[in-house]
Amino acid sequence: MAWIIVLVLVQYEYMIKNIEASPGITKLETGHIIQATPITRRRVLMNPGSTPIHEAIHAVAGIVDGAGVEYTTIVPTRDSYGSTKLLRPSVGAAAAPHFRGCKGTGHDMGIVEAMGYDEGSAMLAAASLIAGHDDEIGDVAAELVYRGTLSGSEIEGIMKERANPRFRIDLIEPDGIETHYIRTVRKGQNPILSLNIPDKTKDPKARATLIFG
Repeated sequence: MAWIIVLVLVQYEYMIKNIEASPGITKLETGHIIQATPITRRRVLMNPGSTPIHEAIHAVAGIVDGAGVEYTTIVPTRDSYGSTKLLRPSVGAAAAPHFRGCKGTGHDMGIVEAMGYDEGSAMLAAASLIAGHDDEIGDVAAELVYRGTLSGSEIEGIMKERANPRFRIDLIEPDGIETHYIRTVRKGQNPILSLNIPDKTKDPKARATLIFG
């Protein structure tokens, strides 16, 4: 759900000089102090296990390929330790765990062969799908450990959250007045750089108590 801006900053010029910016506490040349805190529901596991990683790779690759995912699960059956059901075939998604060196990929590669692809072309397809998505794979695997089964829409939500993380940013002005922001940024973008610092010499009464962006 998109949040509505509850109080909009009036227009004025901004000044940010010599930012030594990193998520955490940052002090600007202007005298402002900023602290960025991630707002996340992601679970973090150092080692979620081979089956959650295997199925998460299938799921993330399937979504990136546009094949869609009906579900992914690590609930074991008589025939498997886990499974992922795509809405449409994807050779790259089928081969992705094998490309990453996961165990138990014999069935996956049998599907690849049945689709008419050789291992080399399947590996190329898999590499293009999962490149740069290690964080999303880890997030999905960790959630699988806790929940057992995830729907395609739930997996997409986890991936979107990783791609567009949200932060609470606390700004302390040189005169001690605190301002609080919620910012959504792109993956890899420093949240502090998304914040404009008002030049109070232009409008000393300008204030924003809480802004959602």
